[in-house]
Amino acid sequence: MQMRLGFAVAVHLQPDILLADEILAVGDQPFQEKCHARIAELRAQGMTLILVSHSSEQVSKFCDQYVRLDQGRVVEEGRIDKNTPTPSPARS
Repeated sequence: MQMRLGFAVAVHLQPDILLADEILAVGDQPFQEKCHARIAELRAQGMTLILVSHSSEQVSKFCDQYVRLDQGRVVEEGRIDKNTPTPSPARS
């Protein structure tokens, strides 16, 4: 319940930058769908999203660029091409 409230407050403020740390990995399916829809709306309005996720599908869906970390070090970074398959989750 606290995660839902935190997300609702954060997006209601319409921030220029939203940091979402695994927020889309919690909650039931209806909550996740509402989160996805709201994030898509905010992105369409020009909001910057910094998404921390182990889901390459979510990263590909919401982000234009990515940085892959291993043990706190950058091992890969680049732009996301929406026309190619998502990176392997094992490498996420």
